[in-house]
Amino acid sequence: GLAGCCAAVAAARAGLAVALVQDRPVPGGNASGEVRVWSAGEIRYPLVNELRGKFMNMRAENAFSDADRIALLEREPNLTCHYFHRAFGVTKDGAKIASVLALDVKGNRVVEFRAPLFCDTTGDGWIGYWAGADYRVGREGRDETGESYAPERGDRMTLGSSLMWQSAAATFDVPFAAPWAEPYACGLARIGGDWNWEFGLKEDVLTRGEYIRDRVLLAIYGAFSNAKKQPENAHRKLVTCPFVLGKRESRRLMGDWIFKEQDIREKRPFEDAVATGSWSVDLHYTIDEKIPFLTRCEQPHFGRYWIPYRSLYSRNVPNLFMAGRCFSCTHVGLGSPRVMNTLAQLGCAVGEAAALCAQSGYSPRELYTQGHVRELQDRLGGGFPGRPDPKLAGWAIVDDEDPSVTFEGKWHFGWNANGGQWGDRTHYAKARDCTATYQLPVKAAGRYRLRGLVPHLFNSAHAPIARLTVRQGGETVLERDWCQLPGSGFWQELADVELKPGATLTVAPSAKLGAIVFANGWHNAAVADAFSLEPLAK
Repeated sequence: GLAGCCAAVAAARAGLAVALVQDRPVPGGNASGEVRVWSAGEIRYPLVNELRGKFMNMRAENAFSDADRIALLEREPNLTCHYFHRAFGVTKDGAKIASVLALDVKGNRVVEFRAPLFCDTTGDGWIGYWAGADYRVGREGRDETGESYAPERGDRMTLGSSLMWQSAAATFDVPFAAPWAEPYACGLARIGGDWNWEFGLKEDVLTRGEYIRDRVLLAIYGAFSNAKKQPENAHRKLVTCPFVLGKRESRRLMGDWIFKEQDIREKRPFEDAVATGSWSVDLHYTIDEKIPFLTRCEQPHFGRYWIPYRSLYSRNVPNLFMAGRCFSCTHVGLGSPRVMNTLAQLGCAVGEAAALCAQSGYSPRELYTQGHVRELQDRLGGGFPGRPDPKLAGWAIVDDEDPSVTFEGKWHFGWNANGGQWGDRTHYAKARDCTATYQLPVKAAGRYRLRGLVPHLFNSAHAPIARLTVRQGGETVLERDWCQLPGSGFWQELADVELKPGATLTVAPSAKLGAIVFANGWHNAAVADAFSLEPLAK
C-alpha cells in the first residue's frame, strides 16, 4: 500500500538498498486501480503527495495513479520492486528476523530476502505474525482501555472489508441476469455501491477473506440483476466490480506505545511525534442484520492529533518496523489514522528511521531510547510538539481561528478531515455576501511576502475563487483573485507588498463565482484559513 511505498522510497532516497516485496502486479494497495479507494487524510510530507492516489472512489482514472506510482518507484536507483512475490514465512536469528521468504508466482521459485531491518506493511501484519511479534485482533473492551467508543467488553469484531462497484448507461440495451445471486441481495435492487458495501465485521478476514469477498460479490450481482429488471435500467452495464478486497482492519502489531482514542481526543503532544492525523474516529457497524453487507459509520471528530514513533516498531522483534494499518494501536485508535495519507506518513517516518538505524547501528527501539528522535523529526521536516517548523522562522501567521478575525455573512466553520489547514478548523463561505477580515500581523513598515493556506480540498467539483483585498490607511494596496484549489494543503505565494501596521486583509467570494462542491452537499464559494507574512530584505 501507500505506507509501504513511502517507507521504501524514503529509505532508498536516504541511501539504503531497499527491496519492496509485493504480491500484486501494481503497488498502492487500497489506493491502486485494483481496489480504487481514494487517498484520505492529511498529506503533510511531500513524498506522500508524490505517491498518493489522485482520484476519488471507484474512478477508472486510478489506473493513471498506478502508472505514476510505478514509474516513480522504478526511478529510484536504490530500490528494487518485486511484484508477484507473495511472502509466506520468515527465518529467525534469535529474536531478530534474518530473512523473509516469498514465492515468485511468475517464476515459480522461492526467493529469500535477507536484511538487517524489515518493515511490515502487509496490512494483515503477516511478517510480524510469522516472526512471533505480539499482536491483537478485534476490539478491546472499555474496561481495559478506558476508551469511550470501545464496547464494555472486548470481542473479535473488526472493521469490515468492501468492494465498491458501479454501472454506466450504454447507448443500447445490455442484457444481464444472475438469478442464482438474487437471494443474496436480500431484496435490494441497486446500480452501484460505495464504501458501505461492507461485510465481515464478525468474520475473521485473515482466514475467511475469500468468503467475505465472494459474499459481497454475490450481493452485487444479485442487486444489479434485480435492478436490471426495471425498464429504466435496461441500458445499464456493470463497469466496475473489483475482485481484490478492500480491507480496513485485521491484525495489529504491538509496539512500545499502543495508540488509542485518548491520544486523539486529548491531542497528546508526544515528544516522539512523527505524523499527524486529521480524520474522524471512523467506526463502522452493520445497519441491519438482515442485510449483512451494508454498514453505517459513526465519525466523531477531534481535529488534528499526533502519532508517536513508538507505535511504529515491534516491542518484541528487535529489527521489525511496521507501518500501514498493522501499526501499534487499539481498534478504536485505528479508526482515524487508518486512512491512507495518514498511514503513508507512517511509512515516511519508518523509511527515515531505518536510515538512521543503519547509520548509527541502533535498533528501532534504541533510536528512541538513545535520544535520536529529534534527528528523525529533522529528517522528516515540519513542525512537531514544542518544535516549530524552522522553514517558517520569521513568518508572522494569522489564522481564521484567531479572535481578531471578523466574519460577516453565513460561514461554515468546521473540521477539515483531510488536513492541510493551520490549526484545527477552517471557515468556508456559504453565500456570496460573505467576508472575512484579518488584522495582518505587521509590526514595522516594510515589504512583505504574503502567503495563503487552505486545507486539502480533496473532492471539489469546482475550484473556489476568493477575492483578496489588502487595505491600509483607507487605501487599497492589493486586490486580486485567488484560485484556491491548486496547491491546496500547502502555503501558496500570493504577492509581495509594502505594508504598515494596521493593514487588513479581506477574503470574499470572487465575482467570478468560483465554487467548491463537497460530497456531503456543501456548496461554498471561498475558503478562509491562514495567511502569513515574511519580511523581505530591503
